[in-house]
Amino acid sequence: MPYVSKTEQVSAHWVSIPEAIQRIYSADNCDPENAENQLRTALKDGALRPLKWQDEETPPIFASTMTIAADTPPQKGPDWGTADIDWNSGTVLDLWGDYKFKKRRILLLPTLRVTQIWPLAARQTSSAEAQAVKILTERLQGLPNLKRDDAREILKQKNISVSARGFQGRVWPQARTNAGLNPTASAGRKKVR
Repeated sequence: MPYVSKTEQVSAHWVSIPEAIQRIYSADNCDPENAENQLRTALKDGALRPLKWQDEETPPIFASTMTIAADTPPQKGPDWGTADIDWNSGTVLDLWGDYKFKKRRILLLPTLRVTQIWPLAARQTSSAEAQAVKILTERLQGLPNLKRDDAREILKQKNISVSARGFQGRVWPQARTNAGLNPTASAGRKKVR
């Protein structure tokens, strides 16, 4: 098993604010301001826990009677409603740490929570398949003898990506039905050996 650096480990498990905004924007097909509001609400509700700072300092592990405060951002609460967030850089003005002079810090969100709250695949797949059905229905109404391979080529030319299984099992039968045809076309000419 190859060595995975700390940086690679962090990037696999954590996303920055700009990455989360891009995810929300893509998942919900909304404008950036709406994505920012959704993220701020999720932070207030504690839906994205655990949160951490990119430069978070872990207290040393040793036996001591001295208690060291954890260097973590608030995990939820109304403070996130008014927090000073720079959406482009992904930094937050840390008003909660023990700094004499408050500083901007990069907030990291758990990748797993972000992808659970804003899933991509199902919405994007259904959207692409809906587009494909609409285009192919129109083509089949004018050209009922359109072949499957030709239909896939039409989708490819229009940059509509649909999985082979999605095309065969959902898109093609639905487009044929919408065009007033049988979901499956009659068998073609037999192959000669």
